[in-house]
Amino acid sequence: MGGHSYGRRFGRLRGTVTAVALIGVLVVAMLPGVAAADTGSCVAAGDYEVCFNDPTGSALSQNMIVDRLRELVREAGPGDRVHLAMYTWTLTGIASDLATAKTNGADVRVVVDDKVAGTNALGILEDAGVPITVCALSCTSQQNRSIQHNRFFLLDIGGVERLAVTSSNMTVTQKTDRYNDLLVISNDARLYDFYSDYWNRLNAQSWRGWTDSDRERAGDLATRGYVFERDDTDVVAAILNRVTACRSGDAKIWLALSKFTRSRAAIQQRLEQLENLGCNVKIIIQRSVDEAFVQKGTSWNNNDPRTFLTKSKVRQMPGSVVDVHHKLMLIDAEYEGRYQEVVFTSSHNFTGPALRKNDENWVRVEDPFVFSQYRGHFDELYARSTD
Repeated sequence: MGGHSYGRRFGRLRGTVTAVALIGVLVVAMLPGVAAADTGSCVAAGDYEVCFNDPTGSALSQNMIVDRLRELVREAGPGDRVHLAMYTWTLTGIASDLATAKTNGADVRVVVDDKVAGTNALGILEDAGVPITVCALSCTSQQNRSIQHNRFFLLDIGGVERLAVTSSNMTVTQKTDRYNDLLVISNDARLYDFYSDYWNRLNAQSWRGWTDSDRERAGDLATRGYVFERDDTDVVAAILNRVTACRSGDAKIWLALSKFTRSRAAIQQRLEQLENLGCNVKIIIQRSVDEAFVQKGTSWNNNDPRTFLTKSKVRQMPGSVVDVHHKLMLIDAEYEGRYQEVVFTSSHNFTGPALRKNDENWVRVEDPFVFSQYRGHFDELYARSTD
């Protein structure tokens, strides 16, 4: 399935964005061990659009995700709707766009974590009369030391419903210091309605009758949404348990994560099992302490060194400034009874609080175009990373 840049599809920033998406080489990165290619891009096909920023690239590439979200918000007018949830937020440009959309007659509403309180961005929204729900803990569980960690937009503009999920907060450092992704899904009414129901619960600061079984739902496309917190089994480990075989030419279980801690040992153990079954497990991780845990695990198999994920399998970005902020898992294997290519992404870190306490979401997409974009991005990051 072919793709094209959003500059071509949506008609704004036509020349520059197309150049990034199709050429992808604008500047030479200055970090040691980092390749020269600029990987920032936005590409769309069918009902999907995939964007990546590149913190080592040009200003255009660094701003790719935020600029695309601003483009979407600027389309909102009378009778349209923009509801969103965000964790941290200091960027004023997108706040001004939302304020303008509100002034122009759109229904703009925001749920944020209290880390946003007192920022200029929040002040712009307040001055425009945008309804804002600020959650001191997680909006739903309200457990001690929990957070509202979601980052998603619900956009109903011109009769087109779009769900936009991203790993990126709305801050400068997320553009210049971290690799992030944005996935926009259009015309999936069931998935959109699921997220709308979830947003309403965040806004009401209550699960309002939802049990664990209500906190995931299949979409109309080959999609599925997952929201947290969850009191049942580890959702990610359960997903990996449904990988039953790998074959030559596929065999990909690839992850790019900002956090992966010992409280999610069931995931690490299953990844070791899959590696030993012949699946090609690769992981890019942000923190060295997490890297050491994922490589060595918790001695679950009598400390058998054959079960370990080696240094070449679990990598970090070089240097101490630029890193990954993804919450990304790619599966190219026999999954749920058939061979398929699946992407999981959004806000969910592999930590205990992300599973049991925080407001979080994760999206599954089975689509060749979406998978190809994320696979190419992962390949580039893995080439830039070090053992």
